[in-house]
Amino acid sequence: MTNSNVKATVQKGVEEIFNKKNLAYIDEFIMPDIVDHSAPPGLPAGIEGYRMKLAMFTNAFPDLHISYSHHIVDGDMIAGRFTLTGTHQGDFGGIPATGKQVSVTGHDQLRMSGNKVAEHWVEMDTLGMMQQLGVIPA
Repeated sequence: MTNSNVKATVQKGVEEIFNKKNLAYIDEFIMPDIVDHSAPPGLPAGIEGYRMKLAMFTNAFPDLHISYSHHIVDGDMIAGRFTLTGTHQGDFGGIPATGKQVSVTGHDQLRMSGNKVAEHWVEMDTLGMMQQLGVIPA
């Protein structure tokens, strides 16, 4: 795939799965044996664990939206800076709904295999998120 195709594929995957909540698109965008280097402890490996991680976020933040400010592509790797926004309306890692809105930045990196994600790494401002939720003092 060209750099433009990789960017377009990732942008479509994020738009469909996270922003439109089209969970059926996971099978088109994620490899069954994806290696999620940022999965919370206790989740199963592969696409099933990825679905569970996604459900943790979408159940807690039903209006979750992710936007990217840029992507960098190098071969089968793509990295980008994102902003995640949403309203905390459900349990999130044991934190009951607060009704508070969050805006969190982060970076992620994906290794593509064809038009699907084979590996995923993500680092985001979890401390900032916890401060915005009022769990940790700012």
